[in-house]
Amino acid sequence: MKKRAVLGLIIALPINAYAADDTITALDEIVVTSSRTPQSTKTVTGDITVIDSEEINRLQGGSLADLLRLQPGVQTFTNGGMGTNSNIALRGTNDNQLIVLVDGVRINSVTTGTTAFENIPLALIERIEILRSPASSLYGSDAIGGVVQIFTKRGKGNKTHIYGSAGAGSYDSYSGNAGFDTTYQALKFGAQISNYDTRGISALKHAPRVTDQDRDGYNNFSGSTYADLELAPGHSIGLHYLESKGQNQYDGGSRFSHSERHQQGYGIGLKNALTEHWNSKLEYSVGLDSLFNVSNPPSNTDFETEQRQLSWQHDYSLPYGMLTIAYDRLEQDVVTKSNGKTTLDRSRNNDAFIVGYTGNYEAHSAQLSLREDHNR
Repeated sequence: MKKRAVLGLIIALPINAYAADDTITALDEIVVTSSRTPQSTKTVTGDITVIDSEEINRLQGGSLADLLRLQPGVQTFTNGGMGTNSNIALRGTNDNQLIVLVDGVRINSVTTGTTAFENIPLALIERIEILRSPASSLYGSDAIGGVVQIFTKRGKGNKTHIYGSAGAGSYDSYSGNAGFDTTYQALKFGAQISNYDTRGISALKHAPRVTDQDRDGYNNFSGSTYADLELAPGHSIGLHYLESKGQNQYDGGSRFSHSERHQQGYGIGLKNALTEHWNSKLEYSVGLDSLFNVSNPPSNTDFETEQRQLSWQHDYSLPYGMLTIAYDRLEQDVVTKSNGKTTLDRSRNNDAFIVGYTGNYEAHSAQLSLREDHNR
């Protein structure tokens, strides 16, 4: 068993303290990624960017990778056109030194350490928070470069909302999405689906083989759903689910050469306001990722990842800040298959204990966090 302790300390001093009041008000929104607790952007110490629904809607016809590459400190790497692998790095770190969460669930591949950004459509996303600073003391050793947290769409208010759209373009490309949100007494729930399909173009302009002269298409079908039930004032339970499937064709010596990427993330969470100054949150989530490659039938490879995470967090409001005490349990399984035969089967467990403090006094802010990991 290996032990590892990580300590993080961030102090923010006032900069441009005499800025106009209207500018400060415009920046006052709540984020949760920087300290694992709700915090105003006026007092946050980490370098964080928030992408709201308005900015997401402006990028019509684009992908999640297209949106992220427009943000400061973000580098993107792709292997080709639509549907090919898209990796993200923050501030020059490696793409496997970044944690990606969807509604708090890890959905990255443990084998490669990367996430299939190309298969998460913007139509399902409500908001994105990008933390561009080391966050290992809060999220674990693989958050050296930072954290990208994606929040799927949720209904606002108590009204029923139904929406949808469809589109068509060149190269036999078609897209469509639909969803709804509603409320029944103390229950809020909703669901949304998205589909994109294109026959694409030939990846090689002057293909040397006949089999490589075909068009390389891409298909993606994704959906998400959620339900939140208020048990009593200050006490609620929530469920959420995300699934995404993408198939990308490529030139590999056969017209049947393609890769299939399947992602799933689901979880349940219980929130309790135990006292006026004490909030508790218990969450259990599962993230699944599988990659299936067919390059020259019957030759194929399959990579499967499963991550199960239990998190129990307590937040205590203090006169000048917030004290956080948390326990995280992460179980990771990796299975590799070649032509249907298992060639690798590994597992790893991690228990982590976190203590954090975020404080602010007038124009001064500070964040301190300590984490101890036990790996087996």
